[in-house]
Amino acid sequence: MVPVEGGALRALQAGHPLPGNSVQPCLGWEMSHAPLGSLSVHRLGFGAMQLPGPGVFGPPRDHDAAIAVLRRAVELGVDHIDTAQFYGPDVANALIREALHP
Repeated sequence: MVPVEGGALRALQAGHPLPGNSVQPCLGWEMSHAPLGSLSVHRLGFGAMQLPGPGVFGPPRDHDAAIAVLRRAVELGVDHIDTAQFYGPDVANALIREALHP
């Protein structure tokens, strides 16, 4: 999971890999795929639990940073975002919708 706050956003914007982040296209390796229903998605996705505010409730501390992280994750090849209605509640889903379908 990519945290939204602090240096993580700056690292993603600069194209630098993050510790524990598996989306590192600059390393020249391909992520493997897995079936998800009739789709084929990367085995490693993005966990949206930390997008809402503290304790997984309410709006994020930095709305623009949350949107930027989602867009950058997709730019880097993420095609599976793990989310739930509980996150926010509904805040993570609304952020994903805004970021990817403005």
